[in-house]
Amino acid sequence: MIEVIGLKKYFSLQSGFFERSAQKIRAIDGVSLTVKRGEIVGLVGESGSGKTTLARVILKLTAPTEGAVKIDGVDITKATAEQEARMRAEISVVFQDPASNLNPRQTVESSIMRPMVIHGVKRAEAKARAREAMSLIKMDERYLNSYPHQLSGGQLQRIAIARALVLRPKVMILDEPTSALDISVQAQVLNLLLDLQESMGLTYLIITHDLNVIRYFSDRVAVMYLGKLIEYGLSEEVAQSPLHPYTQGLMAASPILDPAQRGKAKHLMAGETGSLIDLPRGCRFYPRCEKSDARCENSEPPDVTVGRGHIVSCFLYEGQSC
Repeated sequence: MIEVIGLKKYFSLQSGFFERSAQKIRAIDGVSLTVKRGEIVGLVGESGSGKTTLARVILKLTAPTEGAVKIDGVDITKATAEQEARMRAEISVVFQDPASNLNPRQTVESSIMRPMVIHGVKRAEAKARAREAMSLIKMDERYLNSYPHQLSGGQLQRIAIARALVLRPKVMILDEPTSALDISVQAQVLNLLLDLQESMGLTYLIITHDLNVIRYFSDRVAVMYLGKLIEYGLSEEVAQSPLHPYTQGLMAASPILDPAQRGKAKHLMAGETGSLIDLPRGCRFYPRCEKSDARCENSEPPDVTVGRGHIVSCFLYEGQSC
C-alpha cells in the first residue's frame, strides 16, 4: 500500500537574506520502506531522527529531494491532478495535538464535515457521514453540537479520528496519536484504532516515542536515526531481540511493564543525538556506539537481512545474511 524508494529530503541552510550556504540538513537520507495492505507499521526513533518529515513527504505536504513514494501503486511525486485528488481522499492523518487542529470557532459537526465539503460531497450526505463517524468512534451524536473547548483530550482525539475516517481512506498516518493523553485514555484510543483497522481494512503508519505502544499495536517496526532507517522487522522480534546497538539502547530506555523483570539491570545509551548538519562520515550512530571500530567511522554499514524480513544496518552482522 505504501512503498518508499530511496527517499531523500534535504533542507538548505540560509546564511543571509539573499544567499544560501552549501550546508544541507539531511532530514531523510536514502530511506526505503514498504507497508503492506492492512498492515500496521510503527516508526520509532529519538526526536530529530526524521520520522515526521518522512510522514510529511508521504502525505505530499513536503516535496522530496530525491526518490519516490508510491501509494497503492501510484507515484505521488509524478501523479496527475486527478490522481493526487484521489490520493488525498485515500490517505488521511491524525496529528499529535487534536486541540490545535480543530477550529475553536466551529462545532464538532462542522470540523468533521470540512474535509468532505472540500472534496465536493453534498452537505446532506456530509451530515449523514458525520453521524456515521460518531458511531464508529463510539461517541454520542449530541457531541456534534459541541465546541472543542467543551471536550476532554480523549474526546478531541476521537473527533480527530472521526474526521480522518469520513472520506473512507485506505491509509491512515498517525503522528503521536496518544502522547498527549492519560494512560487509561491511551489504551481506549489504541483499542478503538485497532477495532477500526480490523473492521475497515485500514493500513496504518504510526509514529511514536512510546515503544510499549509499538509492542502492543504494530505488526512491524521501523527504527530511524538521523535520517536513516537502521532496523526493520516484526515488532515482537525487534522488541525481544533488538540487533542494532541503537535499537538496543531504545528498548533499554523504555519503562519495564512486566513486574517479574523489574529490578533487572539495564545498559542505557550514552551521549546525545547527533546533528543532521554535521553528520559522521560512516555510521551515524558511530560516536555513541560502544561496539564501533574503524569501519564504522569511515564507511556506511550495509543493510543485512538476518531473518524473516528482519533487516539491520550494522557491520556487526555483515556475513550473516540469510
